[in-house]
Amino acid sequence: MLQFELKDGKKINVVGNFKIEFDRYGVLTLVGDTLKRQSSSELLQTITEKLDDNFYKEKIAISEEKSEPISYDQIQKKKDYMQLCSDKFEQFINVWVENFDILGEEQPDRVKLLQDTMPYDGKKIMDYVDHHKGLTYAVMETLPQLEFANDTEFRKYCRLVAENITQVSSIICPPLATKLEYPFKTTI
Repeated sequence: MLQFELKDGKKINVVGNFKIEFDRYGVLTLVGDTLKRQSSSELLQTITEKLDDNFYKEKIAISEEKSEPISYDQIQKKKDYMQLCSDKFEQFINVWVENFDILGEEQPDRVKLLQDTMPYDGKKIMDYVDHHKGLTYAVMETLPQLEFANDTEFRKYCRLVAENITQVSSIICPPLATKLEYPFKTTI
């Protein structure tokens, strides 16, 4: 049995025969078709108990606001904006990783890069990092993995880059420094 606790304190129990898979980003997936399901009588009994307890009035906040339709233009604008964010983050990372972790090679001025980039494109970079749920994942999404022998080396390198960005930005751009994921596994 697996148990997960939601942000509101409620718990989810998963019972049955299944296997757990992790993808290269550490996302957990339960695989199997023999998960224990409630019988229809158990389900009806649970629903009846909830209805008897004024479940819908007390435990679920129902919004009185009407939902607004989303137009194709709004979706396209968001898609275009995310592409712009991706482009800006890619430009930023490409300069950052130039000769990164190579001793004896000339290094770019990463402090100046942050100072020049963040006042103009900081929101786009932060939105891209937020979209990918953290700095390391954003770096992993941007850098090509083909240059590395295996997934573990790639993850370690991306983590080093993200940690370096965090260290340098802690003084110049503290909000970016808060985007480093804790904990993060470099091996999967």
